[in-house]
Amino acid sequence: MSKDSDKDSKAAAPGKSKKGLILGIVGGVVVLVATAGAGIIFGPALLGGGAAEAAPGAGHAAPAAAGGEHAAPKEEKAEKGEKAAEKGEGHGTQEKIVSANFESMIVDIMDESGVAHHLKVGLSAELVDGVAVDDFKMLQPRGRDAAISYLRALSYEEVTNSKKFAKLKKELAKTVTKAMGEDKVHRLLVVDFVAQ
Repeated sequence: MSKDSDKDSKAAAPGKSKKGLILGIVGGVVVLVATAGAGIIFGPALLGGGAAEAAPGAGHAAPAAAGGEHAAPKEEKAEKGEKAAEKGEGHGTQEKIVSANFESMIVDIMDESGVAHHLKVGLSAELVDGVAVDDFKMLQPRGRDAAISYLRALSYEEVTNSKKFAKLKKELAKTVTKAMGEDKVHRLLVVDFVAQ
């Protein structure tokens, strides 16, 4: 039996390796075809959209890079964008916005029955171009004082009325900006507003 089992194991081994080799080749071909298909489908989109430009023309084969019909409008748009950037207008410009956060404030406010409630307010200031965050830190106590004074004058009912929030936010921003200097603060944002 040992001689027969040795022959069977030797005969089985080459059969298994041939099957493995065939499966490996078939698997490799499937991966190759799938990769090529994905490249054809997604390649133009990933490389800048050659297919998207050819679709509107439906039969035009002149690419923009070769000086075809579609080249002139793109160049004109680029020139317009550059001119707008030089003038400081349009989407071609991006201002560098420097934002600085106030330390959170908790203010006690009274309701109509005389019960005290806590109001937590978080503010952030967008600084005027050229104003450093260190300058803001020196002016922050003025802004906090103005905010606390304004908020303490409000009632709990005013603060929790959602219809009045836009007006309250606008007045708070105006008060704090005026206290810190309109030449320093471009815009004030209310980033936290919780009443208990």
